[in-house]
Amino acid sequence: MLVAKVHLKSKSQERRWNVRRPLNMDADASHNGAGYTVTIHNLSEGGLMFETWGADLDVNDIIDVNIEDYGTCAAEILWSRNHCYGCRFVEPLPKAVISAAVLKSPFLDTSEGIEESPVRLISALDEYEKPLAMANLSTGSLIILLLLGVAVWAFIYALFTLAVG
Repeated sequence: MLVAKVHLKSKSQERRWNVRRPLNMDADASHNGAGYTVTIHNLSEGGLMFETWGADLDVNDIIDVNIEDYGTCAAEILWSRNHCYGCRFVEPLPKAVISAAVLKSPFLDTSEGIEESPVRLISALDEYEKPLAMANLSTGSLIILLLLGVAVWAFIYALFTLAVG
């Protein structure tokens, strides 16, 4: 038996355009000639959230972040809270860069205190994926929907064969 835990967020709770991927990845960043080491906590095509200590950064600052195996990308700071900063990339990142970063980043399972490879915990990383429309339907409801779909296609096929033949 397969048991899954699905985390759904309403559109009012989650206003981001891109899926955020949780990470634990160190990177280099710079702003106005000063260099910083940052820990990226989540990453998407559109932005990132990172943590750094001792940085003199403000909202609306543009920083350069060096993403491993991609290079430097500019990001605008949208918010800051307790050494954490939420940023929007000036130019979106390719999906492949996000996937590579997720696969290279260790994933910390805080419930057990064990650091795991994200390959083994890929379902945990997908908690922000778009919710499945049929997640709450019973097996009987799914069978009825499947049969209804087959009936619609059979009706369309019958109309097509009558029109052609």
